[in-house]
Amino acid sequence: MKRLITILVIGLSLFSYSAFSQTLTIAVTPQTVNIANGESVCLDLVVTNFTDMVSMQFSINYDPNVLDFDMAQNYNLPGLGPSQIGNPSAGNITVSWLADDVVGGQDLTNGTSIVQLCFTGITANGTSPITISGTPTIVEVTNTTGLVTLNGVNGEVVVGSGGSGGSGLVVAAPDVSACNGDNVCLEITVQNFTDLVSMQFSINYNSSVLAFDQATGFGNLPGLGPSQVGNPSAGNVTVSWLADDVVNGQTLPNGTVIFELCFDVVGGNGT
Repeated sequence: MKRLITILVIGLSLFSYSAFSQTLTIAVTPQTVNIANGESVCLDLVVTNFTDMVSMQFSINYDPNVLDFDMAQNYNLPGLGPSQIGNPSAGNITVSWLADDVVGGQDLTNGTSIVQLCFTGITANGTSPITISGTPTIVEVTNTTGLVTLNGVNGEVVVGSGGSGGSGLVVAAPDVSACNGDNVCLEITVQNFTDLVSMQFSINYNSSVLAFDQATGFGNLPGLGPSQVGNPSAGNVTVSWLADDVVNGQTLPNGTVIFELCFDVVGGNGT
């Protein structure tokens, strides 16, 4: 059966930070997910400008009439684990983290997923915003010099009897903000990756703003590695994959990261 592949184009907004202030961005990724009633999905919390961070606390809200919260998994921030993420009441998730080194703080590469939050759809039709907020746990973020502004990029999960557009495969990359000279890695995630045998597609980027560095983070999709991801020309990345089992195909959970694309930011301003 032919499957439609939807590519969400990579976008990077570039800006400069004042020497006296810092804004941490935490983005729910993918920002929109479609699932069927009874289907589960895991969403990444992806950070940008996570530099010299000492502590953070905030809340994530969802509609408990549309989603059940299942678990948090795939922690990728030292000091962040199951005991730092709570679900005190239906519809509310709390996050509270303190760096192992409160003097020097913690740095993470732009585009790093610090944790995945997993939900199950519980209604025939409904939409649940996934909102970063200060309720019930107030927002407070600090670095080694003081308070930091938190910019939350919210998402949503659409639950319906048809799931995510029927049989269409969705390949998504997050929006990430970066500064000139940064190196940023973007997690490429999939939805509706069911019984797939092969896929090939291209990812395009603005070569006046970005220089391709490398593809990394393989391992979640058998048969996909560095030799299956190419950069034939500036501005173009190619992906070609064949399943190890071409009879039964390959299935992955929604939200699985199949690899990461890393870029150097070479333009002062652009997207």
